[in-house]
Amino acid sequence: MPPPASCAAAAESVRSAGLPVTSRRRGPAGAANRRRARRPDRPARLSSGPPRSAPVRLQPGAGPARLYRSRCAPPPESPGYRLSCVASWRRRRRRNIDLASAFSQGSRAARRPLEKALRKRWRRLLKAIRFDRFGGPEELKLVDLPDPQPGPGELLIEVHAVSVVPGDWKLRKGELTAIFPVRPPKVPGRDGAGIVRAVGAGVDGYAVGDRVCFTCQHVDQGSYAQLAVRPVDDVVPMPEGFGFVEAAAVMHAGVCAWIAVVETAGVKAGDRVLVHAAAGAIGGMAVQLCKHLGAEVTGTCSERNRGHVAALGCDRIVPYDKVAFETAVSGQDVVIDLVGGAVHTRSYGVLRPGGMLVWLIAAPFEDRSAGLDIEVRQAMILDNLEILASVVGLAEAGHLRPLVSRVLPLDRAAEAHRILEAGENTRGRLVLETQRFAA
Repeated sequence: MPPPASCAAAAESVRSAGLPVTSRRRGPAGAANRRRARRPDRPARLSSGPPRSAPVRLQPGAGPARLYRSRCAPPPESPGYRLSCVASWRRRRRRNIDLASAFSQGSRAARRPLEKALRKRWRRLLKAIRFDRFGGPEELKLVDLPDPQPGPGELLIEVHAVSVVPGDWKLRKGELTAIFPVRPPKVPGRDGAGIVRAVGAGVDGYAVGDRVCFTCQHVDQGSYAQLAVRPVDDVVPMPEGFGFVEAAAVMHAGVCAWIAVVETAGVKAGDRVLVHAAAGAIGGMAVQLCKHLGAEVTGTCSERNRGHVAALGCDRIVPYDKVAFETAVSGQDVVIDLVGGAVHTRSYGVLRPGGMLVWLIAAPFEDRSAGLDIEVRQAMILDNLEILASVVGLAEAGHLRPLVSRVLPLDRAAEAHRILEAGENTRGRLVLETQRFAA
């Protein structure tokens, strides 16, 4: 069927099909048809109206009042059609800004009825660091992910700081797949600190706005993100007086030190303990724990970190870049090995008969413990709520001091991995602030 020769013919064909000609849509076309209803001598003006524009969205990582500007599709030939699009966009934008302003400025009671409307209008996207395949630090990409939702027994946490641990870069390279069955895409991150933003069904003891610390397992989606969902058993209240960065620096390091010193070695008052890599995050926590338990502590570190380790309370310091520790230390009840490799093998000789060598990291080795009358144990890092609560309690009481070497924004996670992988971070924990960006 050939197209109608005029607007009047087009209107007549529409009427014959039983369809209305007039339009309620604002703009030149709708206005012309409404005028025609009052003056039937004028021909109808047809318009399909402007296309639906993309929904207005919140800017990622911002509050409701900051909006992306929605854009219309490219305008057709008619200037009036374009003006209609612009007018429609301006009205929608005003409505959304008014709604966001009421939400951000109103009282809690006034905000409740607006929450549902806001959620329907906007779909907030969180920023996260993810690797989509195993490889180097360049595989870490800043991506947009949809908001997670807490299930029963879970909390939605707005993450503010996460610590970067050696296991993160080893996992990214694919070196830990024999231990942790991880497949990309993967958000790394072993711990964090932040604010509760939503509470799942069946959760008691937490409310929106609570400041908390949490841990993740390598097999879970991790904490390098602005939002994370964690089971309530992986979450504890943040130590009183701590900031997010300090709290994140304590969590994983404190848990590892507790498991090695308390649960595996059973250090007690009067024990003689050698801690390798005493300037590091876990080593520094282990030194503080041993001193709190009343042990006599010797720590190995580089000469430049001597002052840092002395400030942690070490009774004796052996600079490994100047002295071979096995020639300077002997008769130890416990050795905490956080280095592995040749250090692990050389540590047998510094233990007394009946002593214990506890390791977290070690290359494959020949167990010679039976011939030397010593015990070798691995510290299995399995978090639980009791350990988390113990670490937070000690930190709050001042017995565990957070050790922060450097703080970087979230989008410099690849740089953080390069620093750790190159062995340049030998003092304390490197922390990422997840709500801050360099670019």
